Formats: sequence, C-alpha cells, structure tokens
Amino acid sequence: PNPTGGRGCTAYDVVVNSGFFRTLQADPLYLEFFLTVAMEGLSEKYGVELELTGETGEHWEGLGGAGGVWPPCDLPVAPPGWRVLQNRKFLGSISAQNIRARPRPHIQELPG
Repeated sequence: PNPTGGRGCTAYDVVVNSGFFRTLQADPLYLEFFLTVAMEGLSEKYGVELELTGETGEHWEGLGGAGGVWPPCDLPVAPPGWRVLQNRKFLGSISAQNIRARPRPHIQELPG
C-alpha cells in the first residue's frame, strides 16, 4: 500500500559509514537514538515538520538477514515510523559523497 495515498512526498537520505551502521545494528536503543537525532536534524536544517509514519507496528522491517525481523518484537521501546532498507544499501542511484575537512597544520601548539 502507498503510505501517502497517491500524493507526492519528499524523501531524505541519511548516509552513514558502514562500520558505524554495524554498531547501530547491534544496539536497538542506539539505533533509535541515532534515527531520532537524524530526523530532528533534517527537520531543523530544512525547516520542515517530518511525519513519523509508515512502517510502525509490532516490528521493524530492517536490519536482519533475509526475511528476518530485527530487532526482536519484544523490545521495550516502540519503534517510530521510519524504515531501514533490508538487504540493500540504497534504492535508485547513489551519488558520490565528499567529506569536507578543514586543512590543519601538521604541528599545532596546544594552549596550556
């Protein structure tokens, strides 16, 4: 079923390092914290109110193996309405990501 009822919608992608993503997979509470912070950051950055609707209910579609449900259904924390892609890194095409780093001198004098 189409969650927007046939209306258009805007999607925001959040890209994370694969090692960090594995850390999130191992801890459901940390995953929920990260996704909450990401949603609030997107909301503030783009000045939009995001609706947390979609794949809510008794389990999260997501990070487990093929056909697996992750995290288990007996979690003490109810899942908000976001979806983590199962067995896929992305949908469509992914553009190259650049990490901006300010140039710093190799030797720095520390105050103190």
